[in-house]
Amino acid sequence: MNWKDITIRKYIALSNAMATKYEDNEQMTFAILSVLHDKPKEYFESSIPVTELTRHIKDMQFIYTKEVTSGFPTRVRVGLKRYKIEHNVSELTSGQYIDLSTYCKDQETINKNYHKIIAVLVSPIGLFGNKFKRKIKKAKTQAELEMVHLKIWRERQELSEILLDELTMDKVFQITNYFFLLYQNLIKSIPSYLENKQRKAMEDLSQVLTEVGLQNIGDGLLH
Repeated sequence: MNWKDITIRKYIALSNAMATKYEDNEQMTFAILSVLHDKPKEYFESSIPVTELTRHIKDMQFIYTKEVTSGFPTRVRVGLKRYKIEHNVSELTSGQYIDLSTYCKDQETINKNYHKIIAVLVSPIGLFGNKFKRKIKKAKTQAELEMVHLKIWRERQELSEILLDELTMDKVFQITNYFFLLYQNLIKSIPSYLENKQRKAMEDLSQVLTEVGLQNIGDGLLH
């Protein structure tokens, strides 16, 4: 078993299990195994031989290590749909920055919102390219533009719920690690012409990402 076997939903359950206080390490181990294998804790406490339990414990050690493929994927498939991953953080909208600042307040918040972070960073693609950008370009008035942004936000929220069970953590770590690295480089020179709201959102997000130590995100379940 490795991060390729762990969906975002299961990762959140693992994070919660790791954050819970137990009487001893043995109970925590049973709780983690329960999440990993979708079985009750009692199964590992009394229903399997010691040799099998030892093998399961050995197999779960990947949660303490980082095994992420290098590089940055440009596209990801979710079900039957393809999505483009935004690798140019300077092209993110103020709305995307604000959402990211909400989902990245601290390490605990990040662990619970990877599905929403990814949803902010991807856009559906078709025969004519980025569907979200095409919708924005077609808007002729400010009212139409605001309506388009609202619809896109709703689509991203719906996508985030799908990502919980459709995207595994090996891809999540690969996408977010690279994005956060680019973001940290960008934040060092924020153009003065940026709107105050966007600049404030970027500054808040930058502070949080620095505090939680983004270079270590994905470096095990807990840091």
